[in-house]
Amino acid sequence: MTAIFDLDLTLINGDSSTFWCHWLCDNGYVNDVPKFKEREAELMVHYREKRLNVADYITLALSPIIDRPITEIDQLLELYIEEKITPIIIPTMLKRLQDRQKERETIIISSSPYFLVEAIAKKCFNVADSFGVTVRKKGDFYTTEVIGISPYQGGKLTIFQEFINSTDSFFEDTYFYTDSINDIALLEAVEFPMIINPDKELLAITQKNGWTIIND
Repeated sequence: MTAIFDLDLTLINGDSSTFWCHWLCDNGYVNDVPKFKEREAELMVHYREKRLNVADYITLALSPIIDRPITEIDQLLELYIEEKITPIIIPTMLKRLQDRQKERETIIISSSPYFLVEAIAKKCFNVADSFGVTVRKKGDFYTTEVIGISPYQGGKLTIFQEFINSTDSFFEDTYFYTDSINDIALLEAVEFPMIINPDKELLAITQKNGWTIIND
């Protein structure tokens, strides 16, 4: 009995990675802002086209603050979440998550960087178990070396299988809420796929399979 939630454009009305990159620009952590934003936009196109190199995005998202200790980054995250994420929480989805928490184990799996996902999951949604793209630490600092399985495309399914310690390819009484075409593998594996504001491609698949659509 598990409820899985995507984060970006599912629980929040925006993309946490894009907002993070723009917040770094707005607060003076980026030297060449136009070039940085152009690269971020390019990588987001790659994400939507299902061809993102996850390591490229992680490098971009961390590069402005990579020389700062993790404790300082944690302080920046507090400000970032307060200013950019809390105002865009989708109230109806927050209620759905809270209702699921009363009855079953609830987790958040996102293809955004784990340092963002973990902080947002705990602070905004009181969710202890969350997964994102993880990087290796070196002492008190992050590196840009991606480690483990990235929760992008089929990686979300693999991470969930490892989380519940099962090799099953079908998960009864499991809900998965997402907006993303990249999450097809996990959507096809759960008993209750819940599709949030789908784009045309995901809408066609959703209608073909008779999945539930939530327009929030």
